[in-house]
Amino acid sequence: MKVKKDNKGKYLVFDEIRGKWLSLTPEEWVRQHYIFFLISELGYSKGLISLEKEITLNNTS
Repeated sequence: MKVKKDNKGKYLVFDEIRGKWLSLTPEEWVRQHYIFFLISELGYSKGLISLEKEITLNNTS
């Protein structure tokens, strides 16, 4: 997982799925660690991972 500080002192994390730098919020920290675990430890392909996917159950989302 890649983390850097921008010129304003804000931390950014690189999203391997979207291919861009994002603000490192607590939610993003959890998301990126989970993605990193799926790819590096479990061997999932980046192409199999979807972010912010809507799930419908019994006609509700």
